[in-house]
Amino acid sequence: IELQHIFKYVKLFYKAAKILNQQYEIIVTNPPYMGSSRMNKELSSFAKKNFKNSKSDLFAMFLEGWNGHLASQGYCAMVTMQSWMFLSSFEKMRKQLLKKYTISNLMHMENNVMGIAFGTAVTITHLPYDSEFKGTYHQIKMMDVKEHKINNLPVKENRYSQISQSNFDKIPGSPIAYWASKNLINDFEKGTPLGELVDAKQGLATADNKRFLRQWFEVGIDNISFNSHSIKDSVKSGKKWFPYNKGGSYRKWYGNYDYVVNWQNDGYEIRHFADDKGKIRSRPQNTEFYFKEAVTWSDVNSGTFSLRYRSKGSIHDVKGMSAFSKDNNLLFKILALLNAKIGNYVFKMINPTISLQIGNFVNFPFINYKNESLIELVKSNIKLGKQDWDAFETSWDFQKSPLLNQDAASLHQAYNSWSNEALTRFNQLKSNEEELNRIFINLYGLQDELTPEEDDKEVSVRKADQVRDIKAFLSYFIGCVFGRYSLDQDGLVYAGGDWDDSKYTTFKPNKENIILLTDRQYFDDDRDIIVRLKEFLTKTFDPETLTENMDFIAQTLEPKKFERGTSAEDIIRTYFLNDFYKDHAKIYQKRPIYWEFNSGRNKGFKALMYLHRYNTEQLPMVRHYLHELQPAMNDLIEVDQNLLDQETTASAKSKYRKAIATLNKQMNEIMKYDQILDHLSQNPVNLDLDDGVLVNHEKLQQGEKLLSKL
Repeated sequence: IELQHIFKYVKLFYKAAKILNQQYEIIVTNPPYMGSSRMNKELSSFAKKNFKNSKSDLFAMFLEGWNGHLASQGYCAMVTMQSWMFLSSFEKMRKQLLKKYTISNLMHMENNVMGIAFGTAVTITHLPYDSEFKGTYHQIKMMDVKEHKINNLPVKENRYSQISQSNFDKIPGSPIAYWASKNLINDFEKGTPLGELVDAKQGLATADNKRFLRQWFEVGIDNISFNSHSIKDSVKSGKKWFPYNKGGSYRKWYGNYDYVVNWQNDGYEIRHFADDKGKIRSRPQNTEFYFKEAVTWSDVNSGTFSLRYRSKGSIHDVKGMSAFSKDNNLLFKILALLNAKIGNYVFKMINPTISLQIGNFVNFPFINYKNESLIELVKSNIKLGKQDWDAFETSWDFQKSPLLNQDAASLHQAYNSWSNEALTRFNQLKSNEEELNRIFINLYGLQDELTPEEDDKEVSVRKADQVRDIKAFLSYFIGCVFGRYSLDQDGLVYAGGDWDDSKYTTFKPNKENIILLTDRQYFDDDRDIIVRLKEFLTKTFDPETLTENMDFIAQTLEPKKFERGTSAEDIIRTYFLNDFYKDHAKIYQKRPIYWEFNSGRNKGFKALMYLHRYNTEQLPMVRHYLHELQPAMNDLIEVDQNLLDQETTASAKSKYRKAIATLNKQMNEIMKYDQILDHLSQNPVNLDLDDGVLVNHEKLQQGEKLLSKL
């Protein structure tokens, strides 16, 4: 009986094995997609054991597995993600497939063509391999779908080609780059892979960026080392924070100097960061390259590649991919080559996904251009990029508002001069880049495929923008109100450390680290923001142009309201009351350094404070300002009531009744807010700048609604 029972199951297993081992003449399927990070333990173990070359995704395992079931002369058609065609994680599988099977047809579809946010491919393979066969390859773009071109396939202008797949082997990594021209394939054969010329390395993985990273402007400036050129230098500095290259958004030549990392005492805390079982979580890899000069790019991009020069002094991240060389000129040449049109063109062939990896970078074919004019062009581009980056206060090398560099009598004149300066820089960089395009298009023989002209959107320095730049000017003004900046000294003057009154003569900062934001003027001293702005404008421009300057700001902020007769003071006051903090938080990536006290929706009490000047007496002082505001508001209610009593027209009476009602709501709101301030003042909180804005913002409030949301 037991043997019969065993034999029954053996027959079932044999039947299943026979089915699984069966060969097919036709296979058509759309396999499931699942990255290895989402696989459970059993599936992950199965994949690693049985599909070593395709384990990164379930679709690739199906692609490898089902092709293995093809009978001689059979065909396999599968709809999969496009990633297997390009990514290094599928390279072994890809090469194996290209050696054993013939790709007869491949329809490559860009993002969203199939209604999903990633590219897909319909691949028809044939057994056996035929080295002479020219497969048919073409791409379908979203524009084809919109214009109904897919009713007439193939769309020949969209990377349509009929080529032998043996060409793919001539390109490192064997990407399925079916549109590569003979000239470009020849460039790969005669060029030197970048990996043989430079050290391209991933950097530090902290395992907890919230814990170890900060935006540079969050922490005290006196605790950041900007000039450590080695780990030895960093230890010697005694500092806690060091510039950190995290990649960032599209930007060529120079920029994205945003973050700092806690690398105190040679990264002791990061190096010993472990889980609850004692296993080290962080990966401080390639540390011998920390703080070195590099060219860098972001591993994830918006579809357009950009390379930047990174000066000495930074630690690079796993996302801030970097390449290093002791040959400064070689780095400049690589920077020129890859920022030229050919860079994006070739990388889109090697890997058209939005993730550009080290493996893609090192395979780029480098052909040397020996004319020294190239180096001068690159240096010029870096300089132009740095000038643009440093013109905005989120750069740690920002000196002062660029509108104050123009030697102008009025703000309007200053803006026009700045606009011309920015446009000249933009046009110069665009001209330089087009010259580089010409150089490399000719060097690589791609005249039939690329043109040197660039669109404005490809030039990553900024033209002037009146609204943005006037708001930036007002932000600089607020910085001067709090002493972050000074009209007597360029650059960052106070961001933690010891305060020095002698640095402020022309325009004195507010002594109490507070400035009120009100819908009316209640005070005629430094408590009122318009009073301070007028003082600032008389110090920075000809005092005779004060009215003109106020009008220019107001007209920029609210042109329609200004045209309808709303006063400049009211427009600017309303901007500070309603929108300044939102703009500030956006510019500072939700890590604002000026915090807004906010009593609620009726805006009874609003005031700004500079985080780096905070001390435990701050809340009692804010409460003192609130107590000074209350009688001023009561006085205004009385004035409005007297005017109401004197009015005879219904419209005028309605206006004053509305104003009085608003003031009463604000007064009631202030009284409730006073209770919050009183409660929090009883338990003064020490803030540590090293903890960052998110932690400190929450810490100060202790669960109460004290501040405007981040």
